[in-house]
Amino acid sequence: ASSRKRGLMISRWLDGWAASHIALASASLGALPREVYDPLRQALLDRCALGPSKPGSKVGGKQFAKTPGRLELHGLAEAERVAAALAGFDVHDAEVRDRIAAWLSVPLPPKRFANLARDLAAIGLSDTSSPHLARHVRARLRSSELRAEVGAEESQALARSYARPGEDEEDGS
Repeated sequence: ASSRKRGLMISRWLDGWAASHIALASASLGALPREVYDPLRQALLDRCALGPSKPGSKVGGKQFAKTPGRLELHGLAEAERVAAALAGFDVHDAEVRDRIAAWLSVPLPPKRFANLARDLAAIGLSDTSSPHLARHVRARLRSSELRAEVGAEESQALARSYARPGEDEEDGS
């Protein structure tokens, strides 16, 4: 209990960048979620830009301005680290997962999209938990650009993760 209390005290001082790095490093090293993720969870929710930023929004004290004609990816790296950490911890935190899942609706580069989709599937994002997003993921996985970038095998594996229950990804879902 002492280390947990210390972790909660330390997490108050972390920004999103630090909190997401600590979560990913800890998961990679095999730490127990109750010892690292649980004390960090509130800091991750409050200070990480887990979802895509809206023009003019403020996350973790940072103001994001709209840049005409430019896709804003502020916070994507933090969201990717948190998703990878959750997958590493095998923690199915629906609130955090659903915030991060909003990135799948943004036109991300193919490899980043595939990696994020894989991590989110590992922590419970599926057709059952989010039919609309799963349909979007399946459509993106059928694109020739994504298949060329990540490979047909990886694309098919992801399609199986997001397939409708009882339906094969080859059925044209």
